[in-house]
Amino acid sequence: MVGSAGAALLGGAAWLAKAAAGSETLKWGLGLLFVVGGSIVAAGHLYRPADGTVVSIQRVSRDGQPLLLAPVEVTFADEDGGEARATSWVSNQYGDFHTLGPGDEVKLLVCRSNPDVVKINGMPLLRGTCEAPGTKTDDEP
Repeated sequence: MVGSAGAALLGGAAWLAKAAAGSETLKWGLGLLFVVGGSIVAAGHLYRPADGTVVSIQRVSRDGQPLLLAPVEVTFADEDGGEARATSWVSNQYGDFHTLGPGDEVKLLVCRSNPDVVKINGMPLLRGTCEAPGTKTDDEP
């Protein structure tokens, strides 16, 4: 059973490779699939999921103009089981920006190498960077 599934997989891969050789569109499609798939796998290594609670959100307007970004302070369990706090920046382009409030539960992605960098699920990471664990930065010896 496994042998026939493996043979089918190899046969399919061979067919795709042969088809890609003659089709520019398929080459681009397979390249895009490779890049996006790699990004998804990499993100799984950079972040860990966590349940969080909104502590505060600061929506401020200047001269009647709505603020494009708002800091959202959240608490979550750190890897040792203690409580940690971090700030995630939320854009007003996402529906949750207008409904988020203190006490709301949110799903988070916490950077493994820098727990101060937190991403609220469904929203882009707007401030901070998350590097692979064990990566040296410029200010480290």
